[in-house]
Amino acid sequence: MKIDKKVLERIEKCFTLANESANPNEAKNALAKAMKLLKKYSLNEDDLVDVKLDCQLADSIVQSNPKQHVSTLAERVAQCYSVLLHYTTYRVEGKLNRTTRCQFSGEKSNVMMSVYTFDFLHRSMKIAEKEYKKKLAQECFDNTGMKLSLLSSKIKRDVRERVDGYLLFWVDAVVENLAQEEITKEDETLITKYLTRNSENGTDFDDIKEAKVKKVTQISQCDMDAGIEDGSKVNVHTPISGHEQQKLGVVKEV
Repeated sequence: MKIDKKVLERIEKCFTLANESANPNEAKNALAKAMKLLKKYSLNEDDLVDVKLDCQLADSIVQSNPKQHVSTLAERVAQCYSVLLHYTTYRVEGKLNRTTRCQFSGEKSNVMMSVYTFDFLHRSMKIAEKEYKKKLAQECFDNTGMKLSLLSSKIKRDVRERVDGYLLFWVDAVVENLAQEEITKEDETLITKYLTRNSENGTDFDDIKEAKVKKVTQISQCDMDAGIEDGSKVNVHTPISGHEQQKLGVVKEV
């Protein structure tokens, strides 16, 4: 039986009040109310855990087998907020190809922040990618007198690989400012059980999987230096709108 989350939230509030109230009578009454609700709806400990947890998809679309800089960004964001990362693939109505997004699972507030942070940094990364590719295209034109689109497949591939190398170190420089906290085995187990229970109850988590990562094989020193320099300029405190500035306030202590 699927229980309304509002009921679970009421029970959670009762337990919180019972544990934190300085008034013995208030604490006693809150505990009694929580136990009554548990009995009424035939709930157990797992149901109470579920009210604290959530899973959300990031808005950013990624490749089903993401490139190394994308997977590194997603992994470091997940570590920062102590959530689990999966890649979920699903079919969009009217489109032939399936769509893949990062899914973050864990405590509700942490999930919200991880999705927000990943989307913000992913958008910033796409801007950096466009600018660096434009710079390399200009270099090709200066050297050959031809636009990049008219050059050989090998040159185009070399440019693509240089951009990937640049982005890998761009990401390394950006996430250096994010505090890292490994998720505990206990929390990982709770979240995994939560995903399993909800999947069995009919919640659609689509095709959740671990992704195969396309790794960068060669990186030039100039691309590495450019990535580090540009990535270090990204202010992780500054999201898309100024009134939400504190949302990215988790940084490494200096």
